[in-house]
Amino acid sequence: MKMFITTNIDDIMNNILDLVSLENGPVLEIGVGNGKLAQKLFNSGVNDYTGIDYEGWKLKNIQLPGYSFVEGKIEEHLNLIKVSKIIITNQFFEHYGTKGGDEDIQLIKEIKKGSILIFAVPNYNKDDHVRYYNLNEWKERYATLLNFKYEAIYQRPTIKRNPNLDKIFLFKTIRK
Repeated sequence: MKMFITTNIDDIMNNILDLVSLENGPVLEIGVGNGKLAQKLFNSGVNDYTGIDYEGWKLKNIQLPGYSFVEGKIEEHLNLIKVSKIIITNQFFEHYGTKGGDEDIQLIKEIKKGSILIFAVPNYNKDDHVRYYNLNEWKERYATLLNFKYEAIYQRPTIKRNPNLDKIFLFKTIRK
């Protein structure tokens, strides 16, 4: 396991980029946001990419030739999950679904066996988080569906906060 101390989300995205560069196949990013990771993937030479975000206004400003962007909720576009070899979510699962729900697990079940899921998730609560766990709890939650191949912890410097919080976990997994 790798441990990093950072305040920069770019460090996490660069690590995601390194993990993707080791693989080949269609990439699906769930939760594109501002498109910063898509831009990094584009610049690195990834050419088979689809991004989805339910907030379409974010997608309108992203112009990357050959890249496809879809507006909508992922559950409306499950076909994208079923054909993608590499699926990326950067701080998506903590927002997806309802408090106490298992929508994240149901979504992972839709991923084709053998596909790669790279995801980053936090261990802290915010108003818009429907779930958050420590490192082992995240792994236990998905243990029946995913083989964990890589993990890193990003510790954000804390000011007047609990040093056990403010962590983001990055995982590379294979769908069982």
